[in-house]
This record gives sequence, C-alpha cells and structure tokens, in this order.
Amino acid sequence: MPDWTMPDWLRRVVRPREGWLAYFLLMVMLLSLAWSVQRAGWLSHQDFLVPVALYGSLLGALLALVPLSVVATLPISALAGTAVILLTIGGEYFPNLSVLDRLLGLRFEAISWMRIVAHFGYPSEFSPYAIGLAALMWVTAFMAAYTLYRHHRVLDAILLVGAALIANMSATFLDLFGYLVLFVLAALLLWLRASLLTREEGWRRRRVNENAEVPASIMRTGVVFIAVSIVMAWTLASVAVAAPLTDAWRNLDGIWTGVRTRLDKVFGPIQNQNARLG
Repeated sequence: MPDWTMPDWLRRVVRPREGWLAYFLLMVMLLSLAWSVQRAGWLSHQDFLVPVALYGSLLGALLALVPLSVVATLPISALAGTAVILLTIGGEYFPNLSVLDRLLGLRFEAISWMRIVAHFGYPSEFSPYAIGLAALMWVTAFMAAYTLYRHHRVLDAILLVGAALIANMSATFLDLFGYLVLFVLAALLLWLRASLLTREEGWRRRRVNENAEVPASIMRTGVVFIAVSIVMAWTLASVAVAAPLTDAWRNLDGIWTGVRTRLDKVFGPIQNQNARLG
C-alpha cells in the first residue's frame, strides 16, 4: 500500500510559514483593540466584538493558506462575516427570541433607523450601530490575518490593527494606555519572530550552518529589548518628558468636534460622557 502524502495546501494549513504562534500574537493584538472599544463604552452591548474578531481573523488566516484567488476569497469573507455579525448581534440584542425572530428584529430596527435618519431625526435603535461596529472589526481582523499569512506582511497587519486602536483611544477621554501596552507587546513579539524567520530562511538559501543556539539567543535578546522599551515608554508617558506630545494629542479635540458636527444626525443618539465627540 503506497504511503499517503499530505497535499501541499493541507501542509500549509497545518504548518504555515509564520506558524500558529503568529496567529496567537495577532489575536492578542485584536483582543486589545476589542477590549479597548468595550472599555470606551460606545454602546451598552458590545460583547459581540471578541467573537467577531476571533472568527474574522481565523477565517482570514485559513483563506490565506488555501489556494484560492481574491475573487473567491472576498465573497466567502463577506458571506461568512454577514452571518457571524448578524447571529452574534442578534443573540446579544434579542436574547429571548429564536434565530429567525432575531434576524427579523434586526431587519425591523435597521429599516426604522434608516427612515428616521432620512427624515433628519434621532433614531433610538442601537443595533444598526452595533452592526457597523462589528463590520469594522470583522474587516480589520480578516485583513490583518490575510495580509499576515498570504502576503507575509507583518508590518501591514500591525499598522492596520494599531490604527484602529489609536483611533478609538483618541476618541475618548478614558485611560486606555494599558490596552496599548498589551498591543505593543504582542506586535513587537510578532515582528521579532517574523524577522528571525526571514533571517533563518536567508541562512538556508546561502547554506549557512548556523548554530542552533543563535536563533534562541536572538529571540532572548529581542524579548529583553522589548521589555525594556515598554517599561521606558510607560515611564515616560507618566512624567513631564511626554508633555510636548500633550498639545498634539489635544489638537484631536477640534478634529473630533468637526466630525461630530457633520455626523450629528447619524451618531447623535450615541451618548458617551467620556467621548471627545461631544
């Protein structure tokens, strides 16, 4: 009986180039984003953010590893994202209804919301805002994972999630610095691991017989450097050395005020005493 050979696509899924540790670090980054949004309290019900980030990133990683073109990947992501978003939000906003009734409830609130906004009123339905927030989280999580595993662009994935985190932090007066530290820790570890992987591949191409202790030594040195950098950044952020950045950060107040003025009819019902949008 001939030996079974693992197909290439299955081998890529089981043992991807970046490894599944990279997905764990990416998930920590996404969790820091989801938790910071929940802490900001834009909506009263936001538990859906974590499962949406989990499913979006997992699907993005899997579709990146299988031999599918973008023409097939995007519709799959859109359909799966729609199903996950509607089911998770429906379960949170209409917990006592059946699955069908939850979907009908979301449909009714969406139609009512659009009618009120079209007549320049202030809607009282909040599930449409939740759907929009979940859609942003899905796109961010999916694209970050897809970029990481299909195109091997670690920095692009970090910048994508980081931009969303900074936008949320700049829109509220709450102290969300701890979530930024968690994000930076995971991002630097992910970047360090990807850099080491690239270097090892270069060694193999040039047939360099490196000592097995060399990669471990580089990793240890990098971890120590990351730890020291985070401690120093945390210290500088709490003393007067960081004062020159305060004026630049406060300039965001004017930007957010302009955004709120233009979108008041749409986002006016979202009341948050800690928001810069007020």
